[in-house]
Parts: sequence; C-alpha cells; structure tokens
Amino acid sequence: MKKAILLLLIMASAMALTITSHDIDITMRADGSGYVVEDFQVRLGEGERAEFELALEAGTPGDIGLVPTIVKEHSDINIIPQTTESDIAVVTFQYNVPEIVDTTETKGKQALVGLTEKAFSFYDGHTMQLPYDPQTTLSVMVPQDILLAGDPLPPTGAPTKELGVDGKQYLKYTWSYRKPFNTAEFRVIYEKEVSIQSQLSPSVILNEFREKYGNPIYIAVAVILLIVVLWYRKEVYIVVQEAFAGEPVIEDDEA
Repeated sequence: MKKAILLLLIMASAMALTITSHDIDITMRADGSGYVVEDFQVRLGEGERAEFELALEAGTPGDIGLVPTIVKEHSDINIIPQTTESDIAVVTFQYNVPEIVDTTETKGKQALVGLTEKAFSFYDGHTMQLPYDPQTTLSVMVPQDILLAGDPLPPTGAPTKELGVDGKQYLKYTWSYRKPFNTAEFRVIYEKEVSIQSQLSPSVILNEFREKYGNPIYIAVAVILLIVVLWYRKEVYIVVQEAFAGEPVIEDDEA
C-alpha cells in the first residue's frame, strides 16, 4: 500500500493534468443535508493516459490533484472515472454531506438557514469567486416544497423545474462561467422553525447578542450581568415587587 501511495505521489508530480471544465450539482434536502455530483473534465498530457488510468486504479483522483469542492464533512464518496479515445477524460465525484447548510440569522422561533459561501473551497474567508479557468458551472437544486426567504445571491436566472433522483420536484438554480461572479456572500436561504432546545443553545444566544451589540466586550458584559441577575434573582424579585407594589414603604422613625 505504501509503495502504491509513493508511486501515485511521484506520478502526480510528473503528470500535467489540465482541468478544462468543472460542473457542480448540489441537491439540498429539507433536513439540511446535501447530495453533490461533481464532473471534472481533464486533458491528459502526451503519454500520460496509461499513468492516469493506473493512478485511478491504485488510488483516488485526490492523488492527482482532483478534490471535492465542498469543504464540509462528507461521506460515502463514489468516484467514477471515464476515459475516451482522445486525450480527454472525465472523473465524477458523488457524495453525501450530512450538514451542508449554515444558519445566517435567528429570530425567536425562526431561523434563516441554507447554502452559503462557507461550504465551498472557492471561499477564501473574504470572497467567493466562481472560476472561469477552469470553466465552472454551479447548480443548486431546492425541493419545490421549500419556500426560499428571498432570491438567491448573487442573482441568477429563473429556476428550471427538474425531477430529482428521489422522484420529487426540484427548482434548479444555475450559475455559469459565462457570467462568473465574485461575491462576499453566497445565499440560497429558507426559513426553518427552531426548537426550544436549539434556541437555548450557547451558540444561538451568543449570535443574538452579537447581532444586537456587535462588540464582543458588550457580549461579555451582558453575560456577566445575566449571571449576577440569576445569582441574586430572589433579592431582585423582592426589590421589583416592592417597587411596583403601589404602596410606600413606611420607615420607623422611632429611635
């Protein structure tokens, strides 16, 4: 096994694979998971066909520079290589992502969740850019019974209706290399009801504080005040009760 890996690494450094096109098709599910299909079309250099086929047999396309676009944890990856009579080959990735969505905002019992820029390797922490080289096409399929909270961002054309592998109807939104984008935010968002347990989770509480106050210092102060109030809640309750009792507190003037 070690010899095979070493062989693949040597071949990867020697091979000059050129990705000519990259198609990414993401199917979002109502439970927050996703199914991804990626097609890489590559051009092999002179004399590299046999080496490419050997690499695919002995290892994975990752050994020759092909890796999934989705950076979130994924499982059950299926790799399907196809070679042609010419110098063109196609490698298809099929894999499931247990939690492909992110929460962008939480208000009360409702949360805005969906596919964001954080799911993609195209996102560098500041911007997400759809590559033109290689020519990249990105498609997102949303179940027809899920109502988006707004138009996808960046804007795209009207969705098409397609039948998914599960037999359900989907709305398919597509971004193409013909009109590549460079954006700080990528959004395909819908509303989701949040359970009471989720609302009381530390992450949700901190996010709400952050949205209201912004500065982490204010968050720390608010947390400290909350702890103080909880610690002295009985004393605070007595003071508040006396303040709103409607009767003045009579003090004893006798010595």
